[in-house]
Amino acid sequence: MICSSHGGTIKMKGVSKMEKRSTLTIEELSKELNISRPTALKLTKRSDFPVFKIGRRKLIWREGLEEWLKKQAEEEKEVG
Repeated sequence: MICSSHGGTIKMKGVSKMEKRSTLTIEELSKELNISRPTALKLTKRSDFPVFKIGRRKLIWREGLEEWLKKQAEEEKEVG
């Protein structure tokens, strides 16, 4: 990410709309975690995963995802 200042305003290059939103779609989740779409769908079926539905659309809460990933990493350390 590169920041540049022009006339008193700061513009950030490399910041996408996806990074600004508080939710992710299944497709965005798969891209962000570098996993396949079917694997992302499997994650959303876990009871401890931060997903919710609006109609038929599944959305992932970004802050909850970060917490979930930290928890998974901690559990992996304990087992490993």
